[in-house]
Parts: sequence; structure tokens; C-alpha cells
Amino acid sequence: MYDVDFLEELRARLTEWENTTLKERLTKTQENKTEFTSGSGEFVTDRIYTPLHAAGLNYNEDIGLPGQYPFTRGIDPVGYRAFRSPLGFYAGFGSGESANRRYPSTFTQRAQGI
Repeated sequence: MYDVDFLEELRARLTEWENTTLKERLTKTQENKTEFTSGSGEFVTDRIYTPLHAAGLNYNEDIGLPGQYPFTRGIDPVGYRAFRSPLGFYAGFGSGESANRRYPSTFTQRAQGI
């Protein structure tokens, strides 16, 4: 299904990405969990998927590796595994004024891992 040269190139790029871009990012932060699963917890998700998961696309040109051009996988090689969006803490909480009163305690609790 895939050209042998393509798979070798991808394997080499993936190894380079793991040893450079990803490794550098992981020295600055940690992932939030040791294992990531689907919402139901039924399926373990991999850090990165390969062309076998995206049939019909040119992986190098259309998708690329996280943290590298064309950035379709995000600008951070770790993605959201090391980032907790503050929006999820307070989205939809009443008025702007009541949400602003709530932010300090929410951020403090989140920083403490509550």
C-alpha cells in the first residue's frame, strides 16, 4: 500500500522528531497523564498516528508531525497533553462579573490539582 522509500523516510523523520523536537519539549514540561484514553476510557490513544491511520493522504505534505510544518497537528510537539486550557474551568459560568469573581479560586484549585 505504501512505497518502501516513503515508509523508510517517515520512520527516519519520526525518529528524528522524537529525538529532537519532542525530546526538547518534554524537557520543559511533563504530560498530564502517563496514558491517554478515549472519553469512555475504552481506547488508549497513541501520541502520534502514522499514514496507516490516514489512508489516501500524503502524510508528509498534508498532515506532518506535531510541532512542525504544516502544523495541522498543532504547533506544540506534545499537543494538549501538557496544557490545561483555562477555558474549561469557567466556560458558561453565569455573567462576566460572576465569572471574574470565580477565576482566582478556580485557578488556585487547578494549580493545587483539586
